[in-house]
Order: sequence, then C-alpha cells, then structure tokens
Amino acid sequence: MAGQLGWVCPLVVPMSLYVVRSPLHDCLRRYKDAARQDSRRRAARSVTTLLVRFLVDHGDCLRTAAGTGWDYLSTVPSSTGRTGTHPLEAALGQVRELAARHRPTLCRGPGRLGHTRASVNGFSTCRPVDGDRVLLVDDTFTSGARAQSAAAALHRAGAQVVAIVPVGRVIDPSHSPHVSAYWATRVSETFDLGRCCLDGGASRSPGAGSV
Repeated sequence: MAGQLGWVCPLVVPMSLYVVRSPLHDCLRRYKDAARQDSRRRAARSVTTLLVRFLVDHGDCLRTAAGTGWDYLSTVPSSTGRTGTHPLEAALGQVRELAARHRPTLCRGPGRLGHTRASVNGFSTCRPVDGDRVLLVDDTFTSGARAQSAAAALHRAGAQVVAIVPVGRVIDPSHSPHVSAYWATRVSETFDLGRCCLDGGASRSPGAGSV
C-alpha cells in the first residue's frame, strides 16, 4: 500500500474483527442497503452506538498511541458510485456527540480504486485541512486500499491523520493458515468492548473518556 501511495497512516485501530455472514457483517450491510428504512435506522443506531462507546472508552489510548488528539472526525466517502451523503456520515449527524465533532473533508477523485488497489487520486479534499488533526473513521476495512487512499489525500493536503478507526475489520480465515490460526485465537476470547487493543488488553471502565 505504501508503494502505491507513497505514505500510509501507521495507526489503524478497528473496533471489532468480523467475518462475512456474521452479525456485525449483517449490521454493516443493513445500515446502508436494507430495503426497509426502519431496518436501516436500527442498524445505523447500532453502528453509532459502537463508535461513541469506543471513543469514550478508548479515546485516551488512541491519543497516547498517536501522540496527539484530534480536532474532528472525518469519514471515507463511497468509492462504489453511491450518490448523496454516505450512510456513515448521515448516521454521525444523528448523534449529538458525533455530529459536533464531525466535518466532511473528502470527496471522490478520478483515480481508480479496487479491492487491493489504492490510488493517490482516489480521493481529494473538499475544504482546507492544512494543519488540522483528523481522526478518520470508516465502516469496514478489508485491504485498507480505500481508507489509506483517503488518509493519503488528507496527508497531502497538510492534515495530520491521527488514526484510521474502522467499525469492523474483515477477516478471511481461508486466506492462509496464519490468518486461520489468528482468527481461531480471537474467537476463543470473550468479546469485551472495554478491552483495549492498544494497552495490552487492559480493560477500560465505560464512560472513562470523551468523544
């Protein structure tokens, strides 16, 4: 990825790992694409609840790991031709704590993006960001091509990308024996949103920080 972009954000902190056809996978699909509006709304509430809880519980660890805080949150635009406001951006706007800290900064550029194909022109900034400290949030992270292309666009425009925080990181256990073993270890553990992956698995008390 660094070879394609010339720079990558060194800190990627997913809130959860998941596989295809799992509850989180279904939620991240429904909040964007469910046929019924009420189903999309319920799934969007689940997504934003996870994000608020994660930032409140682990924001201080993110700041410590990055060596700085952030001025605002920004989201990765769609790369699939979806028109209008991205569902994640719309969902953030429905939550007071997130809406107050969110700024749209990116728009789709002319560069081609693919599953493993990043592009220096995949995204561009749509407002001045020079000197800003940005926490880049996304719904899903697979290869990182899309999120890292977005982060690189902010970086080139003079912003400091504090970290990329996806709601879910997709794992394919069939990819290799190493990935299969890694996933087996992860699913053997009880999921605890309070456990911090940045601090040796230390548990955080709910509500310990702020967005």
